[in-house]
Amino acid sequence: APAKSTTEALNHKLSSLSVKDGEPNGEVHRDATDPEAVQQEILRIHNIKILKKIDDGAYGEVFEARDVVYDLKLAIKRIKMARHKSLPQDVVREIVTLTRLRSHPLVVDLKKVFVYGTDVYLVLSYHEGSLHDTSDLDLDLHDVRNLGFQLLHTLDSMSKEGLLHRDLKPENLLAGLTHGCVAMADFGHSTCIKGRPPTCMSPDDVGTRDYRAPELIFGADEYDVRSEVWAVAATMYYLWTDEHLF
Repeated sequence: APAKSTTEALNHKLSSLSVKDGEPNGEVHRDATDPEAVQQEILRIHNIKILKKIDDGAYGEVFEARDVVYDLKLAIKRIKMARHKSLPQDVVREIVTLTRLRSHPLVVDLKKVFVYGTDVYLVLSYHEGSLHDTSDLDLDLHDVRNLGFQLLHTLDSMSKEGLLHRDLKPENLLAGLTHGCVAMADFGHSTCIKGRPPTCMSPDDVGTRDYRAPELIFGADEYDVRSEVWAVAATMYYLWTDEHLF
């Protein structure tokens, strides 16, 4: 998990943000409880038009949106802070890790983070669907090998920064912005192990069981890049066979 000082600093920065940014006199009339008013203010301040809700997550909602200046499709995660005393650790991990991996071509791009009312918004690159539903993909062996190579390339880049995803699976792999590419997403379980032992609090803290390395299932408390490689292999097997390895 991110260091305590990093988490506290991020929470402090987010709590100090205001939708008054960009206003000459700092005066903004808004009703943060009115969805239509919220959408209008986000459009006015950030040039982002929210189009529709596409998912409900553990901490809030996901919307399809568009940057009206650059005509760019976006995804927005809205974290409902009224449910929490502070920013959830999963969200902190995702923001910290995506910031460190910004501009990586095979990772979802975190474009900005802002606060409106009591909610935190993550603005991300938009991707059409995940690799979970293999029936729609019609993958052949060459495709699976190519996707596996991309995942290993991304893991190599991450490992050089001491970063681990810790929940690799088809649901967290999205169609890339470039044809034939995949984008790694959902970094809520991620961590940085640079300069410290690669331990996890318990095997259940990391990974989805179908893609979890056997030693973790049997109680090992060390998670490193080798566990990530296992998850890639289990993912490739699923993409090729439409069945789980075990």
